[in-house]
Amino acid sequence: MKTRGVWVVVVCLWPTLLLAQRPLYIGALGGVATLSGDGRSNITDSSAATSLYDPKNGGVGSVFCGWQVYKYVSLQGNYIWNRNDLTLVSTLSSPANSSFYQQPMSSTENALIGDVLVYFRPRGDRIRPYLSQGVGVVHVSSRVNGSVVSSGSTLVPPGNSTSTFPGSRTAVGLDVRVAHAWYFRYTFGENISHNPVSVQLSPPGQRLLKNFQNLFGVFRTF
Repeated sequence: MKTRGVWVVVVCLWPTLLLAQRPLYIGALGGVATLSGDGRSNITDSSAATSLYDPKNGGVGSVFCGWQVYKYVSLQGNYIWNRNDLTLVSTLSSPANSSFYQQPMSSTENALIGDVLVYFRPRGDRIRPYLSQGVGVVHVSSRVNGSVVSSGSTLVPPGNSTSTFPGSRTAVGLDVRVAHAWYFRYTFGENISHNPVSVQLSPPGQRLLKNFQNLFGVFRTF
């Protein structure tokens, strides 16, 4: 009977013991997002076509929650939003035709990413650097954001578009305990995905979209 009673107590307390050893945490980050650019040129004996897009730095925000499954490992879910202004340029020149456009755009990215964080110091240390890798889903919306400068009818400036596709995220960061259960976090991440901006160029670009993010914020453990 005593043994059975001990097992009943262990079973009842097991979820609490797990949470005590593997605390949950939730937080928010904000910072600056920088998109990679892209371009292409096609030159023949009779024509020359070039294209590029020039991205500007924009704002980025993220909310996240995680579970510290081991003293060196955490699992984390992230929602990340960022917005960047772009300028798309395409030109075409040939003996029979000449055409170009310059199109201002804005690109908004929403991503849901699941990460595995590997720490270089055990849980309980005040300063904990980490490396993370994750995958998820990325949704990109591009909108016309100004007046078009164009000439000729061969090249047509792109319009609004939306697309959803898989993405991956690699990040390095640092957690610093500032008070009981409260931590400061800095992270630098790189999101890599299909490039919906490049496909709108004439001629289309060829590079993946790389989204570099510098983020600062706080989180709290429970």
